Amino acid sequence: MMFRAAFGYKRFFSLVIVLTFVVFLFSPELQKKPVQLIGRPVGIVVYYLQAGLFFALSGVESIWFGYVDLIHVRRDSLRLQSENEELRGENNRLREEGEEAARLRALLDFKKESSHRLIAARVIGRELSRWYDTIMIDQGEQAGVAVDMGVVMPSGVVGKVVKTGPHFAQVLLITDHNSAVAAIDQRTRDEGIVEGIEKGRVKVKYLPHFSDIQPNDVMVTSGLEGSFPKGLLIGKVDRVERRERELFLHVEVTPGVDLSKLEEVLVVANRTEN
Repeated sequence: MMFRAAFGYKRFFSLVIVLTFVVFLFSPELQKKPVQLIGRPVGIVVYYLQAGLFFALSGVESIWFGYVDLIHVRRDSLRLQSENEELRGENNRLREEGEEAARLRALLDFKKESSHRLIAARVIGRELSRWYDTIMIDQGEQAGVAVDMGVVMPSGVVGKVVKTGPHFAQVLLITDHNSAVAAIDQRTRDEGIVEGIEKGRVKVKYLPHFSDIQPNDVMVTSGLEGSFPKGLLIGKVDRVERRERELFLHVEVTPGVDLSKLEEVLVVANRTEN
């Protein structure tokens, strides 16, 4: 009895399902309902997936083009930096050439105005020891340079030649303590001997206490020796001391030439009488 009842229920449900399918099959409106019900959530999911993918691709594209732009900017920056360095180097070279031309022009003008034969030379070395204050120049015996010839600049006295070779010469600067140059005060006409002292300075020896020499007086070569013509600038007096128990004044002079920056000099080869 129970078996028959169960079989009857199954037939009933089967019939209901068949009828529902038939109605759904022949009703377009009912066919749209499930599609609409399922399509809405699926559409939302698809929308967010597409939006996320769009933003992700947009971000990747932005990063990529930003990276490419950064590479271009860095490349342009390196190129501009290289061009700037080249221009700076060229500017320094032109400035150096201009300064050298100005120095050589001053030497040439001084040489033209001088009544002495002057030999132009470049400084190629400097004594590094503390015993002597000397420089080396690139002109020697073959150019007519000899020992005891004076070495000058348009701005004043440099020193004397103390050693020569065929193509070089060694010059003892006036700031060396072994140097001695006959000098005269341009104002008082008092004469003395200039020799070197420490710290790139010189002093005037053998000036008596009654001398009226004063700071800012100008000391020039006296012409009493054969190394230098008369009247070349040696330097300016900056200190005068009258010390007790000493026969002569203590007079210090600042050289007219900056001897630490010598690059070109002139050697006084001989004297031309007018």
